[in-house]
Amino acid sequence: MVAQQGKTNMKPLLFLASTLLLHAATYASAETLTVYAKDNIFGAGRLPGDDTPSPSGPANSGANGGGVPPVVFSFTARPGQVLSFSSVTGHIWMGDGPESGPDGFDHDLNILSYEGIAGIRTPTTGYLAGVFLDDNVPAGMGPTPLDFSASGINFTVLELELGQVFFIGDGLSGTGSGAVQQFKVPATATRLFLGIVDGRNGQGPGAYDNNGPFPGSSDSTFTASFAITTALPPCDGAWKNHGEYVSAVAKAVEQQLAEGLITQEQADELMSEAGQSDCGKNKK
Repeated sequence: MVAQQGKTNMKPLLFLASTLLLHAATYASAETLTVYAKDNIFGAGRLPGDDTPSPSGPANSGANGGGVPPVVFSFTARPGQVLSFSSVTGHIWMGDGPESGPDGFDHDLNILSYEGIAGIRTPTTGYLAGVFLDDNVPAGMGPTPLDFSASGINFTVLELELGQVFFIGDGLSGTGSGAVQQFKVPATATRLFLGIVDGRNGQGPGAYDNNGPFPGSSDSTFTASFAITTALPPCDGAWKNHGEYVSAVAKAVEQQLAEGLITQEQADELMSEAGQSDCGKNKK
């Protein structure tokens, strides 16, 4: 259930694509999740028994207007991680409008923030969305909402904060084609939630009364395959000694720092972790 809304000139933080350091290993956490039209991305991280949020008016308070909690993938927090999608397929129906693929259909959508989860503004509706959280329950004002209405959804790399809802779509810089988009994972994130953005424009989330497939279709879900990767030299490599390993990490970290994948603080943390590790030790 959506309504028309004008555009603003706010832009998400966009970065050019990066190339991982040659010969560096890529550590990956891979998963495939199924997302339904009722999976409310603003319900991410709530305590068991909490209602999924539906604050956008009495019309959304019944018939499961708050939907259900989004699906979640847990992983280990560390700086320098990147999320990418190898495949996003399927269709959903928002209850009105056309059948929607992963990138959504052309219709401006502007949903406000809700209890620690940032709102979002997009030129399409009915798309796959995500949000990163740490182990805490979201609360408060939340981060600055991302606005894709002016900058568009065909970005290559996107920097993210905890609690910032972001557009995923099919995970490519064009609909069904283009470069694989890279999403920079917040350094303290431990959970990725996937779901749908819905509600009345200019209000909070709601209207998740999305039932079944589009008439005449049997498809009612998105299937998303993704990986969270870190490009660093492997600890179990053929290092002559610990110093050689630390030197290799330093080169990888310097490359990621230069390309904007990590901050100086995160680079220092990675170097400290490498220095305190046993990688390359006890070699004869």
